[in-house]
Amino acid sequence: MFWITFYAWEGTENMPVDGILSAFIAGTIGFIIVQGGIGTYPLMVGVVLTFFLAPEWLIDDPTTLELNDGKTMPAHIGFGALVWATQTLLIVFLGLLSLGMVQVNKRRLNLS
Repeated sequence: MFWITFYAWEGTENMPVDGILSAFIAGTIGFIIVQGGIGTYPLMVGVVLTFFLAPEWLIDDPTTLELNDGKTMPAHIGFGALVWATQTLLIVFLGLLSLGMVQVNKRRLNLS
């Protein structure tokens, strides 16, 4: 699911494979830092996207996360937030679906 979103979002379809894997690893570290990755996951993924898609920020001012007009980094953090939200909603939906299926299966076993 993480890989596919890079090809679905305009501006990240040209992301190199090592950038996608780096963003995946950074997102994983974001989940480790804060349980559930709330806040840290989008920030970590956004930093990696900015590094690979707009590397001129290192030359301009390596101490700031804002780029040129201040719009690139927030857009990349927004991408990370979108990925995080869709993955979280998918996990919640599938968890509730499986809980319901377990109850239906349990009821079938009791009837037979």
